[in-house]
Amino acid sequence: MNIDFFKNYDPYTNKLKSVKLASVLIPIVDVDGEEHILFQTRSTDLKAQPGEVSLPGGKMESGETPMQSAIRETCEELGVKETDIEIIGQSDFFVSPIGAILHPFVGRLKYYKTYDYNKDEVKDVFMVPIKFFMENSPEIYRNSSQVSPSDDFPFEYIEKYMPNSKNFKFLKREYEVYFYVYKNRLIWGMTAAIIKNFIELMSSESH
Repeated sequence: MNIDFFKNYDPYTNKLKSVKLASVLIPIVDVDGEEHILFQTRSTDLKAQPGEVSLPGGKMESGETPMQSAIRETCEELGVKETDIEIIGQSDFFVSPIGAILHPFVGRLKYYKTYDYNKDEVKDVFMVPIKFFMENSPEIYRNSSQVSPSDDFPFEYIEKYMPNSKNFKFLKREYEVYFYVYKNRLIWGMTAAIIKNFIELMSSESH
């Protein structure tokens, strides 16, 4: 065995096979001198989250970096070119309640036509002034998730090797769910959490 293998090992490149890795872009668009965030509404024909407001992005492909994934997905969904995107930097990554790891990037869309989006994936797009999120906090609700062991889970091992754990219970995880409403548009869930974090990071930098 060669323990020195770990000296130059990047554990993240292993990409845990049971974990979904994804990237999104927070697209900043200048509208008449005011910075807006561009959102998209997912097509109602999609199997996952149909009709939900989201940021452009999706699952990372094999061999991609998180940033490459965010750019590719944005180009595919919004119909822009890579040269139209100026990546400013990366925001905090998120681990979703189902265990997916999501990498948000902040970038400017230097050129964009609102009618060029991919109709197979996107129902429509709309803009929200960053100022709206600076001035309006989201509504907050709480959810919880808990491990549900399978019927054949070997509890006998736990009872045998941990004799005082007959009433063993899996941990329950509670988490906050955020909701913004802007002109009859609902922005919620992971998208709202990403935006809330984005606003908090900018606000903390200004103080």
